[in-house]
Amino acid sequence: MLVWDARAAPDAASVRDAVPVRDTAPVRDAEPDAESARDAARERDAARERDAALERDAAPALDATPLRDAAPARDAAPARDAAPARDAAPVRDAAPVRDATPGPAVRGFVLFDPGAYQMGSVQGDPQRDDDEHQHQVNILHRFWLKRTEVTQAEWLALMGTEPWQSGCPGGDCPVESVNWFEAAAWANALSNEEGLEPCYRLDECNRNMDCAVVEELGIGCEGYRLPTEAEWEYAARAGGGDRRYPWGDEAATCARAVMLGDGGNGCGADDPLPVCSRAEAPRGLCDMAGNVWEWAEDWYGPYGEAPNDGSARIETARYRVCRGGSWGSTAGDLRAASRLWNSPGVRYVNLGFRVARTSH
Repeated sequence: MLVWDARAAPDAASVRDAVPVRDTAPVRDAEPDAESARDAARERDAARERDAALERDAAPALDATPLRDAAPARDAAPARDAAPARDAAPVRDAAPVRDATPGPAVRGFVLFDPGAYQMGSVQGDPQRDDDEHQHQVNILHRFWLKRTEVTQAEWLALMGTEPWQSGCPGGDCPVESVNWFEAAAWANALSNEEGLEPCYRLDECNRNMDCAVVEELGIGCEGYRLPTEAEWEYAARAGGGDRRYPWGDEAATCARAVMLGDGGNGCGADDPLPVCSRAEAPRGLCDMAGNVWEWAEDWYGPYGEAPNDGSARIETARYRVCRGGSWGSTAGDLRAASRLWNSPGVRYVNLGFRVARTSH
């Protein structure tokens, strides 16, 4: 368990590729603490039922209630990206799936078994960054990873707010313009909805939902959380395979990812597109490359300071890790090994998240 107190940490600053979205964010009370006492036997049975149902349903349903016809305009351009175009691929109907526990419809999850893999990039990679040192990681736990980025409809169902700033219309668009604390709060809300232990305690949050004190329970937590950086890359490599992109080694193009293409940002859309607008990766995950960057659990730092068991780097730093590239990214940022970092309080129009849960 990590308790982070921003009052003792360095001042936060946003990082490379700033694409500011908006100055304010909805104000929310911090998520409640987990219920103090639960019958252990009942909880184990419930957990087994949830896991069985998740495995049974690979792609949960969404009551795709359109939120609005058009999202508000924004002045900012996306983070560290630049410009291709192309006709947007048709959006697949969201096939709902999920366990029988109460709660809003949230798209299904993919289960990953433990395994070892080489995290990072090889030295000969021409697009390799200095922070991608290749090293072995042994994932020691099973975990679920959300098949899609959290959507606007899924966010609205739990939080009741509309923070997004892009022009992508409708509930199937990825939520963006949320900071790390807000992403953690959504994960807590989903845990509470399903009667699970919340994985974060967020205290002393200001009007901009920038929290001074954060307690993180990590991969041992029962509920939903942000994926660790090691989990995210393991999943992007289809369970640890040796591949450059989630789909394989073929070049990143607008046919494979929502990215900066020949026609501009978002393959000509100048915005993110609805989730799963491009083909799924081999394990059934959508948009692990492109569309919006995704917050990870970890603090950013050199790999030498990170654990090698699939858990998050918990040493307090200035920045949190982001993964996956966005609708404004070039091919190098879409690689499975590519890393970005940002201050946890920033919001960008090309930055969203997906959630994970340890399979106990």
